[in-house]
Amino acid sequence: MFPCNLDQPLVARRLAGMNISLEIPRNELDGSFTSASVAETIRVVVVEEEGKIYRDNAESMQKKVFGCKIISMLMVLSSS
Repeated sequence: MFPCNLDQPLVARRLAGMNISLEIPRNELDGSFTSASVAETIRVVVVEEEGKIYRDNAESMQKKVFGCKIISMLMVLSSS
């Protein structure tokens, strides 16, 4: 996850806790990211074996949310 502002860091941390995504490490003082940390996190999730859990869980979640029109519509309505 690439959280930028508002509630995004909280959502990113929650999804990371559910093993759906991997949060990009940030500087604890100012919250900034480095290009190397962004690239490394993407590589881990997309290419590495240790990222398989994130890919599998994201796929499963996608099927649950977007495979059901009712849940999908509720997600859209709750975000507005």
